[in-house]
Amino acid sequence: MSTPIMSKTSIKRSFFGLRAPRPRAEPGTALVLVGGSAPIVLWPGSSPTPGEGAFGGYTGAYTVDLSPRPIEISNASVAAKDGLNFLFNFEASYRVSDPVRVVNEQLSDGDALLRNVLLASVRRETKRFPVEEALQAEEQIRVMLDEKRYTEAVPFEISGRNFHLRPDPIAEQHIRALRNQENAFQIKDREESAKYQMLDKRRAFYRTAFESGAMGLLLETLVNNPNEMAMVTQMVMELDSKRTSAMVDTLRMYIEADRLPDRPSRDIAESLMSAVQRQLGVSLPPSAPAPKALSDGPSSS
Repeated sequence: MSTPIMSKTSIKRSFFGLRAPRPRAEPGTALVLVGGSAPIVLWPGSSPTPGEGAFGGYTGAYTVDLSPRPIEISNASVAAKDGLNFLFNFEASYRVSDPVRVVNEQLSDGDALLRNVLLASVRRETKRFPVEEALQAEEQIRVMLDEKRYTEAVPFEISGRNFHLRPDPIAEQHIRALRNQENAFQIKDREESAKYQMLDKRRAFYRTAFESGAMGLLLETLVNNPNEMAMVTQMVMELDSKRTSAMVDTLRMYIEADRLPDRPSRDIAESLMSAVQRQLGVSLPPSAPAPKALSDGPSSS
Protein backbone atom coordinates (compact mmCIF):
# COMPACT_ATOMS: atom_id res chain seq x y z
CA MET A 1 0.00 0.00 0.00
CA SER A 2 1.34 3.45 -0.93
CA THR A 3 2.20 6.05 1.67
CA PRO A 4 -0.67 8.52 2.29
CA ILE A 5 -0.31 11.81 0.47
CA MET A 6 -0.88 13.85 3.63
CA SER A 7 -0.64 13.53 7.38
CA LYS A 8 -1.72 15.94 10.10
CA THR A 9 0.15 17.20 13.15
CA SER A 10 -0.86 19.74 15.81
CA ILE A 11 1.05 22.97 16.15
CA LYS A 12 2.68 23.20 19.57
CA ARG A 13 2.44 26.49 21.44
CA SER A 14 4.89 27.92 23.95
CA PHE A 15 4.11 27.90 27.65
CA PHE A 16 5.69 29.97 30.41
CA GLY A 17 8.00 31.72 28.01
CA LEU A 18 9.48 28.57 26.54
CA ARG A 19 9.69 28.71 22.79
CA ALA A 20 8.05 25.77 21.01
CA PRO A 21 9.68 24.78 17.71
CA ARG A 22 7.79 25.95 14.65
CA PRO A 23 6.79 23.28 12.11
CA ARG A 24 8.98 23.12 9.04
CA ALA A 25 8.38 21.80 5.52
CA GLU A 26 10.95 19.11 4.90
CA PRO A 27 12.46 18.42 1.45
CA GLY A 28 9.94 16.73 -0.81
CA THR A 29 6.95 17.97 1.21
CA ALA A 30 4.71 20.99 1.55
CA LEU A 31 3.23 22.14 4.84
CA VAL A 32 -0.34 23.44 4.92
CA LEU A 33 -1.23 25.37 8.09
CA VAL A 34 -4.92 25.24 8.99
CA GLY A 35 -7.14 26.68 11.68
CA GLY A 36 -6.42 30.31 10.92
CA SER A 37 -8.19 32.76 8.65
CA ALA A 38 -6.89 31.04 5.50
CA PRO A 39 -4.56 28.11 4.87
CA ILE A 40 -0.88 28.89 4.47
CA VAL A 41 1.30 26.76 2.21
CA LEU A 42 4.93 26.36 3.20
CA TRP A 43 7.10 24.87 0.48
CA PRO A 44 10.17 22.71 1.17
CA GLY A 45 12.60 24.32 3.57
CA SER A 46 10.13 26.99 4.79
CA SER A 47 8.71 27.61 8.27
CA PRO A 48 5.96 29.94 9.45
CA THR A 49 7.11 33.36 10.57
CA PRO A 50 7.05 34.13 14.29
CA GLY A 51 3.99 36.28 13.73
CA GLU A 52 2.17 33.51 11.87
CA GLY A 53 3.08 31.07 14.57
CA ALA A 54 2.15 33.30 17.49
CA PHE A 55 -0.81 35.30 16.22
CA GLY A 56 -2.15 33.50 13.15
CA GLY A 57 -4.32 31.18 15.18
CA TYR A 58 -3.19 28.10 13.23
CA THR A 59 -3.84 24.96 15.19
CA GLY A 60 -2.73 22.25 12.80
CA ALA A 61 -0.37 21.50 9.97
CA TYR A 62 -0.73 18.99 7.17
CA THR A 63 2.38 17.54 5.67
CA VAL A 64 1.71 16.88 1.97
CA ASP A 65 4.01 14.53 0.09
CA LEU A 66 5.27 16.13 -3.14
CA SER A 67 7.26 13.14 -4.40
CA PRO A 68 6.23 11.43 -7.66
CA ARG A 69 3.78 8.53 -7.43
CA PRO A 70 3.02 5.95 -10.09
CA ILE A 71 -0.41 5.46 -11.58
CA GLU A 72 -1.44 2.69 -13.96
CA ILE A 73 -4.67 1.99 -15.81
CA SER A 74 -4.86 -1.43 -17.46
CA ASN A 75 -7.30 -2.46 -20.19
CA ALA A 76 -10.00 0.01 -19.23
CA SER A 77 -13.01 -0.23 -21.54
CA VAL A 78 -13.89 3.10 -23.18
CA ALA A 79 -16.75 3.50 -25.64
CA ALA A 80 -16.31 4.25 -29.33
CA LYS A 81 -18.67 6.18 -31.57
CA ASP A 82 -20.19 3.06 -33.17
CA GLY A 83 -21.29 1.33 -29.95
CA LEU A 84 -18.17 -0.83 -29.72
CA ASN A 85 -15.28 -0.35 -27.31
CA PHE A 86 -11.59 0.47 -27.12
CA LEU A 87 -9.18 -0.76 -24.46
CA PHE A 88 -7.16 2.01 -22.81
CA ASN A 89 -3.81 1.44 -21.07
CA PHE A 90 -1.99 4.23 -19.26
CA GLU A 91 1.17 4.56 -17.18
CA ALA A 92 2.55 7.77 -15.68
CA SER A 93 3.84 9.51 -12.60
CA TYR A 94 1.98 12.22 -10.78
CA ARG A 95 2.76 14.60 -7.95
CA VAL A 96 0.73 17.09 -5.93
CA SER A 97 0.56 20.56 -7.49
CA ASP A 98 -2.17 22.05 -5.25
CA PRO A 99 -1.55 21.10 -1.60
CA VAL A 100 -4.45 23.24 -0.31
CA ARG A 101 -7.01 21.35 -2.40
CA VAL A 102 -5.54 18.04 -1.28
CA VAL A 103 -6.05 19.14 2.33
CA ASN A 104 -9.50 20.65 1.76
CA GLU A 105 -10.73 17.47 0.04
CA GLN A 106 -8.82 15.20 2.42
CA LEU A 107 -7.20 13.24 -0.40
CA SER A 108 -5.05 10.67 1.31
CA ASP A 109 -4.56 8.84 -2.01
CA GLY A 110 -4.79 10.57 -5.39
CA ASP A 111 -5.08 7.42 -7.51
CA ALA A 112 -8.86 7.12 -7.37
CA LEU A 113 -9.57 10.77 -8.24
CA LEU A 114 -6.97 10.91 -10.98
CA ARG A 115 -8.09 7.60 -12.47
CA ASN A 116 -11.74 8.70 -12.62
CA VAL A 117 -10.91 12.05 -14.19
CA LEU A 118 -8.54 10.51 -16.74
CA LEU A 119 -11.05 7.87 -17.82
CA ALA A 120 -13.88 10.40 -18.07
CA SER A 121 -11.64 12.66 -20.18
CA VAL A 122 -10.53 9.79 -22.42
CA ARG A 123 -14.13 8.60 -22.93
CA ARG A 124 -15.14 12.10 -23.95
CA GLU A 125 -12.60 11.87 -26.77
CA THR A 126 -13.06 8.24 -27.87
CA LYS A 127 -16.84 8.49 -28.30
CA ARG A 128 -16.14 10.72 -31.31
CA PHE A 129 -14.35 7.96 -33.25
CA PRO A 130 -15.38 4.53 -34.61
CA VAL A 131 -13.21 1.59 -33.52
CA GLU A 132 -11.39 1.39 -36.86
CA GLU A 133 -10.00 4.91 -36.19
CA ALA A 134 -8.05 3.97 -33.06
CA LEU A 135 -4.95 5.88 -34.18
CA GLN A 136 -6.92 9.08 -34.75
CA ALA A 137 -8.59 8.71 -31.34
CA GLU A 138 -5.22 8.08 -29.71
CA GLU A 139 -3.83 11.27 -31.24
CA GLN A 140 -6.80 13.25 -29.91
CA ILE A 141 -6.17 11.83 -26.43
CA ARG A 142 -2.55 12.92 -26.72
CA VAL A 143 -3.64 16.49 -27.50
CA MET A 144 -6.08 16.44 -24.58
CA LEU A 145 -3.35 15.33 -22.17
CA ASP A 146 -0.85 17.87 -23.53
CA GLU A 147 -3.34 20.69 -23.08
CA LYS A 148 -4.68 19.31 -19.76
CA ARG A 149 -8.24 19.50 -21.04
CA TYR A 150 -9.60 17.18 -18.37
CA THR A 151 -13.28 16.92 -17.52
CA GLU A 152 -12.38 18.61 -14.22
CA ALA A 153 -9.28 20.17 -12.70
CA VAL A 154 -7.06 17.90 -10.61
CA PRO A 155 -4.55 18.94 -7.94
CA PHE A 156 -1.82 16.90 -9.58
CA GLU A 157 0.85 17.28 -12.22
CA ILE A 158 1.26 14.30 -14.58
CA SER A 159 4.62 13.43 -16.12
CA GLY A 160 6.37 10.57 -17.90
CA ARG A 161 3.15 9.27 -19.38
CA ASN A 162 2.84 6.35 -21.73
CA PHE A 163 -0.52 5.21 -23.09
CA HIS A 164 -2.05 3.07 -25.79
CA LEU A 165 -5.53 2.71 -27.26
CA ARG A 166 -6.70 -0.33 -29.22
CA PRO A 167 -10.00 -2.01 -30.16
CA ASP A 168 -11.21 -4.66 -27.73
CA PRO A 169 -11.57 -8.28 -28.98
CA ILE A 170 -15.17 -7.83 -30.15
CA ALA A 171 -14.23 -4.63 -31.99
CA GLU A 172 -11.24 -6.40 -33.57
CA GLN A 173 -13.60 -9.05 -34.95
CA HIS A 174 -15.79 -6.27 -36.33
CA ILE A 175 -12.79 -4.63 -38.01
CA ARG A 176 -11.65 -7.93 -39.51
CA ALA A 177 -15.15 -8.50 -40.91
CA LEU A 178 -15.13 -5.00 -42.43
CA ARG A 179 -11.71 -5.58 -43.97
CA ASN A 180 -12.74 -8.97 -45.36
CA GLN A 181 -15.82 -7.36 -46.87
CA GLU A 182 -13.74 -4.53 -48.26
CA ASN A 183 -11.22 -7.01 -49.70
CA ALA A 184 -14.06 -8.98 -51.29
CA PHE A 185 -15.40 -5.80 -52.88
CA GLN A 186 -11.93 -4.88 -54.10
CA ILE A 187 -11.41 -8.34 -55.63
CA LYS A 188 -14.81 -8.13 -57.30
CA ASP A 189 -14.02 -4.64 -58.59
CA ARG A 190 -10.68 -5.83 -59.96
CA GLU A 191 -12.36 -8.79 -61.63
CA GLU A 192 -15.04 -6.55 -63.12
CA SER A 193 -12.39 -4.08 -64.25
CA ALA A 194 -10.34 -6.88 -65.85
CA LYS A 195 -13.47 -8.22 -67.50
CA TYR A 196 -14.31 -4.85 -69.03
CA GLN A 197 -10.72 -4.28 -70.07
CA MET A 198 -10.70 -7.64 -71.84
CA LEU A 199 -14.04 -6.81 -73.43
CA ASP A 200 -12.63 -3.52 -74.69
CA LYS A 201 -9.65 -5.37 -76.15
CA ARG A 202 -11.92 -7.88 -77.89
CA ARG A 203 -14.07 -5.11 -79.32
CA ALA A 204 -10.93 -3.33 -80.54
CA PHE A 205 -9.79 -6.56 -82.22
CA TYR A 206 -13.10 -7.05 -84.03
CA ARG A 207 -13.25 -3.39 -84.99
CA THR A 208 -9.81 -3.70 -86.57
CA ALA A 209 -10.96 -6.82 -88.41
CA PHE A 210 -13.98 -4.90 -89.78
CA GLU A 211 -11.86 -1.99 -90.95
CA SER A 212 -9.13 -4.11 -92.54
CA GLY A 213 -11.51 -6.59 -94.17
CA ALA A 214 -9.87 -9.54 -92.38
CA MET A 215 -13.09 -11.53 -92.53
CA GLY A 216 -11.35 -14.91 -92.40
CA LEU A 217 -9.59 -14.01 -89.14
CA LEU A 218 -12.83 -12.62 -87.71
CA LEU A 219 -14.78 -15.81 -88.50
CA GLU A 220 -11.99 -18.04 -87.20
CA THR A 221 -11.99 -16.08 -83.93
CA LEU A 222 -15.75 -16.43 -83.61
CA VAL A 223 -15.50 -20.20 -84.19
CA ASN A 224 -13.23 -20.37 -81.14
CA ASN A 225 -15.31 -17.83 -79.17
CA PRO A 226 -18.98 -18.41 -80.10
CA ASN A 227 -20.10 -16.58 -76.96
CA GLU A 228 -18.90 -13.34 -78.59
CA MET A 229 -21.37 -13.65 -81.50
CA ALA A 230 -23.89 -11.29 -79.86
CA MET A 231 -21.20 -8.67 -79.27
CA VAL A 232 -19.99 -8.85 -82.88
CA THR A 233 -23.57 -8.70 -84.17
CA GLN A 234 -24.17 -5.57 -82.12
CA MET A 235 -20.94 -4.04 -83.41
CA VAL A 236 -22.01 -4.70 -87.01
CA MET A 237 -25.37 -3.08 -86.28
CA GLU A 238 -23.55 0.01 -85.00
CA LEU A 239 -21.89 0.49 -88.40
CA ASP A 240 -23.48 2.86 -90.89
CA SER A 241 -25.86 1.30 -93.42
CA LYS A 242 -23.31 1.32 -96.24
CA ARG A 243 -20.72 -0.53 -94.22
CA THR A 244 -23.35 -2.92 -92.88
CA SER A 245 -24.40 -3.81 -96.42
CA ALA A 246 -20.75 -4.27 -97.34
CA MET A 247 -20.31 -6.60 -94.39
CA VAL A 248 -23.32 -8.70 -95.45
CA ASP A 249 -22.04 -8.82 -99.04
CA THR A 250 -18.62 -9.92 -97.87
CA LEU A 251 -20.10 -12.69 -95.75
CA ARG A 252 -22.24 -13.86 -98.69
CA MET A 253 -19.23 -13.83 -100.97
CA TYR A 254 -17.20 -15.94 -98.55
CA ILE A 255 -20.05 -18.45 -98.32
CA GLU A 256 -20.83 -18.66 -102.05
CA ALA A 257 -17.20 -18.78 -103.14
CA ASP A 258 -16.52 -21.50 -100.60
CA ARG A 259 -13.61 -19.50 -99.21
CA LEU A 260 -14.18 -20.73 -95.67
CA PRO A 261 -11.78 -23.42 -94.42
CA ASP A 262 -14.28 -25.66 -92.65
CA ARG A 263 -17.94 -26.18 -91.78
CA PRO A 264 -17.77 -24.41 -88.38
CA SER A 265 -16.49 -21.25 -90.10
CA ARG A 266 -19.30 -21.51 -92.67
CA ASP A 267 -21.90 -21.99 -89.93
CA ILE A 268 -20.59 -18.96 -88.07
CA ALA A 269 -20.64 -16.84 -91.22
CA GLU A 270 -24.22 -17.84 -92.04
CA SER A 271 -25.33 -17.25 -88.43
CA LEU A 272 -23.69 -13.81 -88.31
CA MET A 273 -25.18 -12.77 -91.65
CA SER A 274 -28.65 -13.98 -90.64
CA ALA A 275 -28.43 -12.26 -87.25
CA VAL A 276 -27.51 -8.94 -88.83
CA GLN A 277 -30.33 -9.27 -91.37
CA ARG A 278 -32.88 -10.06 -88.67
CA GLN A 279 -31.78 -7.19 -86.47
CA LEU A 280 -31.74 -4.58 -89.21
CA GLY A 281 -34.41 -6.01 -91.50
CA VAL A 282 -31.92 -6.20 -94.36
CA SER A 283 -33.38 -8.14 -97.28
CA LEU A 284 -31.28 -9.85 -99.91
CA PRO A 285 -31.27 -8.32 -103.40
CA PRO A 286 -33.43 -10.28 -105.84
CA SER A 287 -30.40 -11.23 -107.88
CA ALA A 288 -28.57 -12.76 -104.95
CA PRO A 289 -29.36 -16.28 -103.85
CA ALA A 290 -30.46 -16.72 -100.28
CA PRO A 291 -27.81 -18.06 -97.85
CA LYS A 292 -28.01 -21.73 -97.13
CA ALA A 293 -29.97 -22.58 -94.03
CA LEU A 294 -28.13 -24.26 -91.21
CA SER A 295 -28.69 -28.01 -91.10
CA ASP A 296 -30.37 -29.44 -88.04
CA GLY A 297 -28.56 -32.74 -88.37
CA PRO A 298 -24.88 -33.57 -88.67
CA SER A 299 -23.20 -32.53 -91.90
CA SER A 300 -22.30 -35.12 -94.52
CA SER A 301 -18.79 -35.21 -95.84
